[in-house]
Amino acid sequence: MIRRELARKKPKSATGLDGVSLADLKAMPDSVIDAHCDIFRVAEGSGVWPRQSTVGKVAALAKTESPTDVSSYRPTTVLPHCYRLWSGVRSKALLSTIGERSPTFLFGNKPHCQASMIWTHLAWLVEDAYVGEGAVAGIVADIEKAFNHLPREVVFQTAVIFGIPFTTLQAWASAMGSLERRFQIRDHLGPPVHSCTGFPEGELLGDASD
Repeated sequence: MIRRELARKKPKSATGLDGVSLADLKAMPDSVIDAHCDIFRVAEGSGVWPRQSTVGKVAALAKTESPTDVSSYRPTTVLPHCYRLWSGVRSKALLSTIGERSPTFLFGNKPHCQASMIWTHLAWLVEDAYVGEGAVAGIVADIEKAFNHLPREVVFQTAVIFGIPFTTLQAWASAMGSLERRFQIRDHLGPPVHSCTGFPEGELLGDASD
């Protein structure tokens, strides 16, 4: 499963602060793969992660060609590949299971779906209403810093209700609780920043840089 996860990673996948690149991981012998599996077993069994695997750098990606203020940047957390391997393997299995039970009009993070497909869905609704001379109404909202405002306790309690395995939840919650983020300004890193709410932007279980 780890080998398959490595194969699907983008070639230019960003390297975390531990300096271990995707190319390094793809060249790993089986013994190193086994060592990673041992790390994952400990994390799922006790909630303990090596500190190096939960320290991320926050890179500010420009939203426009000529950014002029703070809101013109999107802060993205790049976590080490070790954690991202685990999160990728586990999230694929979870999303596959949840996808079978979720409403058809939910598109984000579902197998063979993407968030942009919602616009096609909306176009169909409008066309159907027009042809059938019916009425259709709705609202479009863009929540700023959505991942930063997600309450962790509520998310984890919801995950329990959904039936996500306790071992996965334990490793996930522990990683988020011990997560250190260091803002990167050019070639310099700031002091570690901790948080009690929100999740690294762009991830379900931590695969932020992909």
